[in-house]
Amino acid sequence: EGGDKAAAAAAAATRGGDEGEDEDEDEDEEGEEEGGRDKNESGRAADTREHSLQATVDDLKEKLQIAKQGLHERDAEISSLSERVAEGSADELRLRINQLEQAKNVLVQQRQSATLLAAKKNKELAAKEAEFQLQGEMLEEARERLDAREGELQRALQQAAQRDDEIRKLRKKMKAKGMELEESATESNELRQMVEDLRTRLKQEAADKARGSPRGAAPPSFPAPMPPLATAAAAPSDAKPEEMRARAVQEVVDTEATYLKQLQTLVWGFKKKLRENARSKNPVVSAIEIDALFSNVEEVYAFNKRLLSDLSKVVSEPSGSIGHLFLRAAPDMSVYGKYINNYDTAVARLMELSKSKAFVRVLEEARDQDGAPVPPNMGQYLITPVQRLPRYQMLLEQLIKYTPQEHHDHAALGQALSAIKAVVDELNESKREFERIAALRSVEERMFGKPSGISIVTPRRSLLKEGPLSVQQSKWGAKKGRHVFLFSDALIVAKGKAQGGSQHKFIRFLSLESLKVENNPEEKSGFRMVVSETSIDGKHLESTELWFCASPHEKDAWLTALLDAKRAHVLERERREEEEEERRRVER
Repeated sequence: EGGDKAAAAAAAATRGGDEGEDEDEDEDEEGEEEGGRDKNESGRAADTREHSLQATVDDLKEKLQIAKQGLHERDAEISSLSERVAEGSADELRLRINQLEQAKNVLVQQRQSATLLAAKKNKELAAKEAEFQLQGEMLEEARERLDAREGELQRALQQAAQRDDEIRKLRKKMKAKGMELEESATESNELRQMVEDLRTRLKQEAADKARGSPRGAAPPSFPAPMPPLATAAAAPSDAKPEEMRARAVQEVVDTEATYLKQLQTLVWGFKKKLRENARSKNPVVSAIEIDALFSNVEEVYAFNKRLLSDLSKVVSEPSGSIGHLFLRAAPDMSVYGKYINNYDTAVARLMELSKSKAFVRVLEEARDQDGAPVPPNMGQYLITPVQRLPRYQMLLEQLIKYTPQEHHDHAALGQALSAIKAVVDELNESKREFERIAALRSVEERMFGKPSGISIVTPRRSLLKEGPLSVQQSKWGAKKGRHVFLFSDALIVAKGKAQGGSQHKFIRFLSLESLKVENNPEEKSGFRMVVSETSIDGKHLESTELWFCASPHEKDAWLTALLDAKRAHVLERERREEEEEERRRVER
């Protein structure tokens, strides 16, 4: 910068010199023109300007030298500053790198924690989704069962009406003999009340399902049951009555908690695992087979979950009434009916499926809600609901035994026991009816070639006996193998099993009223059957047929079954005729 200034000054001085020379030339011209000026003055002025110019140049050179020295000092200072800046930047950079490393370590730890938390949340989410799906399937099954139970309700109402008619007619007959039937009337009223309670509960369940069940409701986590108390029978002889009753109460609670855990294993262990397998690429069991195995076990589980919750509250209150609790719960115990009716089918299906090693491996992989393995013997869990209602009777009988009559719960316990016994009797009757219809349907499914006008499944018909027999329809005719089905009101004759199958070809239908069965002493293994029929043109035809059994023992069994069925059918027909006559008389 100093050099530039010096150069500019020198240039200015040069321009000044040039201008001076121009002025000299002008003055000479003027002197020449004027002719009177002195040449000596002009020379002196020139010398003065030259000295002045030289002094200016020397001054500028000195300033240039000073500027060069200052520039050199500045360059040295800049170099020193650059070195110090470089050293300071390296330290700052290292400090910054350390800070970034620390931040990185913190972020890595946070990422690991977040990864573990995400894995845990994903596991919980998967469990919740599985529970949501299971709840949805349970809801759909519950809707289907609700429709089926509505039909059962209608049939129960019809049966109740029929029983009312029977009781009314029997009462009239017994009144004529000076007898009363109040007990039967009471039982009929109880039956009607139970049916009405069932109808109310079904409507309530339908309303609850229409509003939507809460999703994500996982099965409850049960506390570990208290150490089993000795039953009253095993209690010390000097135990106080209140202590013995407390033991009986605790046994009701503990056995209910244990039973609910077994139901939980069925629902959330075995059934859930089999459902997952049924939806896999290589299933070993189908959805239909799963339904056959477990029936409505979810409904049973839901009922007992509520029962245990209510039971825990009742026993914690000094004035709580176990009797009233079971009395209110008794009508809902009819939910066991479908499961009990299906139990034989479930056991047969389980035995068939257990022949597959792949199916057994699936059961071995079953886990409970906590992820712990469960015993693979599913059969011991399937039977527990069948045994539960009789168990309630035993528990209440024991509790009544050690409850003083003056106790506030004594009367309610007796009523609850009677109600549960009524439910058990009703379920047993329902099972017999279910087995009756199932047997008829089995025959109908195995029969082909039957005329459309003949129905095997009818309200009052029962299958009494079936098996192979041989028939000789004329004295000189050949024996023909037949498969005979004996019902409570009829006999169906069919051909034997078709090759490679279990089907029977329908031959003829004979009403028991048209048959007359006689022993044939001449044949150790045979009997006679006289068949009365009406031809198309209205003529009465009668034929005698010889029937042969595999052994004398079989002959006795068939003769007894035929004669008993014929006798019972005639009595039933007479009873119905009397009832019809009584009904018409009442209407008149």
